[in-house]
This record gives sequence, C-alpha cells and structure tokens, in this order.
Amino acid sequence: MLAFDLQLGCIVLPKSDNVSEMKENVDIDFEISEEDMANLIKLKENTQDMSV
Repeated sequence: MLAFDLQLGCIVLPKSDNVSEMKENVDIDFEISEEDMANLIKLKENTQDMSV
C-alpha cells in the first residue's frame, strides 16, 4: 500500500519502531502499472464508505 499511496502523491508516515523496517518502507523500487492503479483506486472508492 505504500507504493500505491506514494504514486498518488500522498505523504506517507508508516509506523515502525524498528530502524531496518523504516529503511525498507522508503526503499520502494517498483511502480504499479496504470491499469492496476486504476483498479486499486476503484477498489478504494468502493470500500471507503463501508463500516468496519
């Protein structure tokens, strides 16, 4: 989900107390395809209003 949010231009603040996990969180070396991004956005829009 970090890559998705970053590609949307969001500022991401992942929570971790572990330094190595923090480094892994910022080391995203791939890009989600436009088609997959569109599908994820649709999924997010369809589930935002759902109660948990």
